[in-house]
Amino acid sequence: MDKTLEFYIDRYLSGTISATEWRELQELMKDPATQRQLNQLMDRQLAERAAANPSYPEVVNRVKAAVANEISSTGDPGMLASMTNDKKRRSFLNSHWFRYAAAILVVMILSVTYYLLFDNGKQNAIQQTAIVQQEEITDIAPGGEKALLTLSDGTTIVLDSASNGMLASQGSTQVVKLANGSIVYHAQGTTKSSEILTNTMSTPRGGKYHLILPDGTGVWLNAASSITYPTVFTGDTRQVSIKGEVYFEVVKNPRIPFVVTLDHSRRIEVTGTSFNINAYPDEPQCKTTLLEGVVKVHAGGSVKQLIPGQQAQTVMSDMQSVVTVTDHVNLEQVMAWKNGAFSFKNAGIYEVMRQVSRWYDLDIEYRGFTSKTAEGPHFSGDIGMDLNLSAILRVLEKSQVRFRLEEKKLIVMP
Repeated sequence: MDKTLEFYIDRYLSGTISATEWRELQELMKDPATQRQLNQLMDRQLAERAAANPSYPEVVNRVKAAVANEISSTGDPGMLASMTNDKKRRSFLNSHWFRYAAAILVVMILSVTYYLLFDNGKQNAIQQTAIVQQEEITDIAPGGEKALLTLSDGTTIVLDSASNGMLASQGSTQVVKLANGSIVYHAQGTTKSSEILTNTMSTPRGGKYHLILPDGTGVWLNAASSITYPTVFTGDTRQVSIKGEVYFEVVKNPRIPFVVTLDHSRRIEVTGTSFNINAYPDEPQCKTTLLEGVVKVHAGGSVKQLIPGQQAQTVMSDMQSVVTVTDHVNLEQVMAWKNGAFSFKNAGIYEVMRQVSRWYDLDIEYRGFTSKTAEGPHFSGDIGMDLNLSAILRVLEKSQVRFRLEEKKLIVMP
């Protein structure tokens, strides 16, 4: 029977491709249709991965170099090409073999767990790649687009299973689910003060969702988060309240500021801007990160005004909110969750597992750790949020951490 391109690539990746099959693959690569197929696959997949993961292009270049070094221009799959001559190297990289190498790269990346660079306190980052294999235990799928909409009368709508179109009427405002899953509010004519109702959107652990508020402001909720808002904005402010982690793209209106309330003593005031708030109750700090525009962070009796690239961290000290500001924050790392990735930089095991717990809907139990401040493995790097739990754990286990899954409880051991 005819052997497909996938057959040869699988044989190559498993190290079982024979010399005859390698020559057959070389002949197959001479077909322009095959080359176009590989080019399209590479361009599409690499573009998508680069967009979703800010650090991905740098890693791609390193893996490309390794793959290019593996495939010899002589056609011998078992011989490492020296490629020491610059002219020869440039010729190779411009040939269809480099395009083939890049296509191999795509398959490799799609076939293995995205790796995590970890640091055990020695600042020596080591790249680890874990092959996704079938678990003996029942695996857990990643989270997805899930949310619950609570209307003013207490009626709840499960948004991930609701049909597209109008979901409800709230006074003179229609609640509509768009084809892409987003929820949007459409005002119908003049709104009376008696018709201003309040809705709440909440995501469970393992859920994310997108909402467009009545003024056109875009809202993205991370897992285990919520936002409460009026079905139409009136008055001198546009006020909402949140819990968890939420990213805002606020429609500009200098006359009517947009106010995000966290609790009785903390709020963020903006006129039109893009910013992220991480206010999970189990996190040691509440973090407000500004991407565009200007925001004012009110905490207790202090006010801090941020410029793009700054982050305000709010902590409780002696029953008072204390705000500090950090410059030049890694915005790509802050926004990784919205772009479909976990992103860590020297993160301790407790910080990592809090995110894993929210996205995979797990309870975490630590055994063998003396306290939550004890030194343990630290992690740096990115992992796709589209992976099953087993893939994530295989990567983390490379740093001397062990896991055991008992139904919905994940036990973490040193």
